[in-house]
Amino acid sequence: MTLANYIINAKLPYELITRDGKEYINFKKFAITINMGTNLLEIDESAGIDPTLGKGINEVIRDNSEIFVQETLPSLTNALSNKLTEVANIIVKQFTYDELFPK
Repeated sequence: MTLANYIINAKLPYELITRDGKEYINFKKFAITINMGTNLLEIDESAGIDPTLGKGINEVIRDNSEIFVQETLPSLTNALSNKLTEVANIIVKQFTYDELFPK
């Protein structure tokens, strides 16, 4: 699968929490929007499918790739938002707000 020229916008809402008398950043769930670009979906020969069947499947996929991506986009957006929020919080939890943004 190849997705090209997609535009992803993300808002990173956060709150400051106090631990041990120091302020830390805690990201809330990222708000992500994805604007579709171009799609190339296909099964390659390494999938172990009969070449004739693979060709037919690829034609169906190509003819309907936009529908496929539109149907999966909400799940993809949600999964990206959850994972990026998780990773961002792992990174910042060890640093105080002042260490990340010195005055």
